[in-house]
Amino acid sequence: MELEPSIEFVRTAIHDDDGLWEVQLHATNGRYAVGQQFYAYPENFAEFIGDLESFGTSLRDEATFESGNEGDRWAHFVLIHAFIHSPRGESAIRVPATNNQTDVHGQRGEFCISCEAGAVNRLGRSLRQWVDDASEPFVWLAAG
Repeated sequence: MELEPSIEFVRTAIHDDDGLWEVQLHATNGRYAVGQQFYAYPENFAEFIGDLESFGTSLRDEATFESGNEGDRWAHFVLIHAFIHSPRGESAIRVPATNNQTDVHGQRGEFCISCEAGAVNRLGRSLRQWVDDASEPFVWLAAG
């Protein structure tokens, strides 16, 4: 059974002392899925959102959100990278994520979600609304 390609964010906590969000990512390309907790300030999404909204005007367009880093000095790594992968303007969103553990609790996943540039733009517009009011989970479906 295949799932519909999607990206979901759920803000699970706000750290009152500095406004840092605790966020749970769930993403799938229909056959593979990842889930990973990460931390970000709302303003960390701003450049990514702007790049998503203007995506598709050039074959070199990219939009990248990153939290954490790979390696044992970090608790997690999440990357969401939209890019154009063909001269015809076909787009994809690459999603690698890991909890950086190397023991039996380690988890790592990576895949691409194929989509149209318009779907990437819609991701940006929808994500902007969610960052303004993240009281409900955010769900983006690649097919609209």
